[in-house]
Amino acid sequence: MLRSEIVNNHWILWAEDEEGIELALLADTGMPVTTMKNPLGGKIWFGELAFDPGQNLVGQMLLQFFSGDMVEDIGFLIGMPIDGVLGADFFQACDVEVDFAKGAFSLSDGFLSLPEESVEVDLFELPTPSETVKSSHAPVVPMRLGNQELRAFVDTGSMYTMVHTSLVADDFQFVRTIREFHPVIGWFEASLYDAPELILGGGNLGVQRVAASKAFDNALRFESLGTNAILGLQTCLNGRLFLSYRQKRMALR
Repeated sequence: MLRSEIVNNHWILWAEDEEGIELALLADTGMPVTTMKNPLGGKIWFGELAFDPGQNLVGQMLLQFFSGDMVEDIGFLIGMPIDGVLGADFFQACDVEVDFAKGAFSLSDGFLSLPEESVEVDLFELPTPSETVKSSHAPVVPMRLGNQELRAFVDTGSMYTMVHTSLVADDFQFVRTIREFHPVIGWFEASLYDAPELILGGGNLGVQRVAASKAFDNALRFESLGTNAILGLQTCLNGRLFLSYRQKRMALR
């Protein structure tokens, strides 16, 4: 197993470059493309498995939005310097299993053995330049929060699970107002709630703390993916995450 760490509610994976220098990388399924603070001269190594960020395949249209300066800003938000952000291209290249409680993860370039309670993942293609060879995909899963059926974009870069403000119900208990950050829209305020139990596939993940914000509703245009929620990192932290874009399955247990 490789080293995984939660730093201020952000998921960090540790790897090495071609010269054996350690890299701290934010794992963010919501990022369309892996972005490094400084250009690499080769691949990123996770033990014996290598990943090539392949930014040349993405084209300038995406890279003008996702830059090394943005990586530095995210590191400032987390409270530690990071070397890059692992995006959708990374998660499309390998199956991932992470044990958040043990601070460890493993990758497979084959098919990961998934729990029976895994749920189907819909992969929606994100806008990319026409000349791009590889496309980025957004993972979307069905889940139930209390008696409400949701379709959620899986975003491990989001600290909290977030719901559209129209879904805030009488059984949501207000906790406090928080400040959140998104690389595209910047800082915004959100209301944090204790919400009912969350069901994902065959697993009951228990009572959840979720956030909602009108600013977030408008900025992310949930309707464009047919979604009304984001499944964020906080929901994942009590156990193990299994994620396979290639098998189009995911599980939390």
